[in-house]
Amino acid sequence: MIHIKKQLAATLLVSTCSLAANAVGINFDKTVVPNCDLDEQAKIYTCNNSAADKSNNIYIASDYTVIMNDTYDNDTGIFVSADNGNGTLNAAAAILGADAKLIGTLDSASTVALGADAKIEGNVISVTTVALGAGAKVKANVHTSDDIYIINAGSTLALGAEAKVTGDVYATTTIAIGADGEVDGSLHAGTTVALGANSKVSGNVLAGTTVALGADSYVLKDVTSTSSTIALGVNAYIKGETTSKMSTTLGAGAYTCGNVNAVTATLGAGSLVKGNLEATTSTLAAGGFVLGHIHGTTATLGANACFGTDMDGVTTTTLGAGAGKCRTFPNTTDTTVVTDVSVITDTDVADSTDAAKKKCL
Repeated sequence: MIHIKKQLAATLLVSTCSLAANAVGINFDKTVVPNCDLDEQAKIYTCNNSAADKSNNIYIASDYTVIMNDTYDNDTGIFVSADNGNGTLNAAAAILGADAKLIGTLDSASTVALGADAKIEGNVISVTTVALGAGAKVKANVHTSDDIYIINAGSTLALGAEAKVTGDVYATTTIAIGADGEVDGSLHAGTTVALGANSKVSGNVLAGTTVALGADSYVLKDVTSTSSTIALGVNAYIKGETTSKMSTTLGAGAYTCGNVNAVTATLGAGSLVKGNLEATTSTLAAGGFVLGHIHGTTATLGANACFGTDMDGVTTTTLGAGAGKCRTFPNTTDTTVVTDVSVITDTDVADSTDAAKKKCL
């Protein structure tokens, strides 16, 4: 995870330099563009027809805005002018400079790169790469196809530091979100999803192989790995269900509000599973605890680790000093005895562990 920020920066730099060298098709930079009116003082292009087919590279210069107003009239079978920003800008490849803005859909045959603080209000469709620079924003849905690898600038979906997407993100392989990045929607990747430190996702996360959450990052709904692993960094958390076909690992202070399902589950020091833990092999480090039941074959609890209801079906159990059924709150000076785990409230959970800085409400 520590290399994600550097990888994102390298990806955006290489993509932008490569495109800039070839962006000789249509440039929105004070030049005349067919079917578009330019307000030079406001730096706004208003286009009433698709400004390019996919044989042209597109460049929107820094501080310029392009509004695509295409719409299709089903009765006449032709495109007509409409001031709605619902049109499509087609491109072989596209670059938006710093603070540039597009209102409408961007459909690219290859790469899309947004500079710092650039914005798109509409769908983004790319055959290969979508790269958002620091502070860039997309308000809609982002779709990519083709093979995507995080270190290949020609085939990556990457959000830079503090970049934001409002809508769902799809990629046939990898999605990488940089530090403080944000997706107000769901992520669906064919292979890997990687979240940098302090990043957040409001929807579900589904990956074909690995899901990795950096320190203090979080997902507000379910996280699923269909064939491999899920790993949470220090103080990261998942509010929904956590499901992995292989292993799930919670770093120190990390926590999940829903159930955890995996073949192997490892909870770091002070970590928390509010729901049930369903794993063939479970290992809880010192101070880790599960408020629901632990089911599986083997369970190892470190010092002062605990479980909430039962460990039915577990045939091999190893308990460290002070480990067992939760009857006191670990990781705090609170020595209140809880005779029935069902009376533990969300407030108690948040107050009873240093890891639970954000309540599982």
